[in-house]
Amino acid sequence: MNIEKFNPCFFQWLYFAKATSVLDNLSVNEFRRALGKELARIEPLKEKVNNDFVVVPVPSTSIPAAQAMAEELGISYEEVLIKNSQSGRTFIVKSDRRDIMMDVKFDSIPGRTEGKKIFLVDDSIVRGNTCKKIVNYVKETLKPSEIHLRITSPPIRYPCFYGVDFPTQNELVASYFEDDEILEKELTKLYGVNSLKYMPFNNLIKVFNSFGFAKDKLCLACLNGEYPTEGGRKRYELSKAISLKT
Repeated sequence: MNIEKFNPCFFQWLYFAKATSVLDNLSVNEFRRALGKELARIEPLKEKVNNDFVVVPVPSTSIPAAQAMAEELGISYEEVLIKNSQSGRTFIVKSDRRDIMMDVKFDSIPGRTEGKKIFLVDDSIVRGNTCKKIVNYVKETLKPSEIHLRITSPPIRYPCFYGVDFPTQNELVASYFEDDEILEKELTKLYGVNSLKYMPFNNLIKVFNSFGFAKDKLCLACLNGEYPTEGGRKRYELSKAISLKT
């Protein structure tokens, strides 16, 4: 096999790898903390933040980012969503099992965030249905006065043909909106939250650059549609042709 270059998937640091891992000399935990710091730096509500606000992670991959965000904003951090260790990762399973798994994915610790304004931090939104269920669960069990959803990944608009289970574009909720601001406004309404903010693409690249990773050294295809292999580019063109027919 002739390998011209190696482009590791950015999702390895964002989601797949354990927080204790070090990939290509980059600590997964430190990378996720850097994402949280960047979210805090660009937080639209920064000037309004006070003791009524609290940062809550969607466990477990977003925990380092949520911790760092809370530290940077100078507000409380609460781990009040407890992940069921048997639930698995819902976005990489088939839709019929995904709904069943979501029903048992979390437990919660009530009382500690009741009446609070929550920054709910998650790593990504893929299809969108899991996120909606999480928000509904938070509303029912934690009873916050406001929910402000913050996502450490930019919008995922393109399918992955390298092993991750989202091979068709029309199943990705972000693919229906080319403009990030419009996407955020529409999902804010869809999920019934007070606000929603993704990590902008250029800010993600800024974080990678701070660790010495250049954009062209990574696979970011699910974010920008730039597939690093000829096979990926061909599969994407084929998938577009199939979508036009259906």
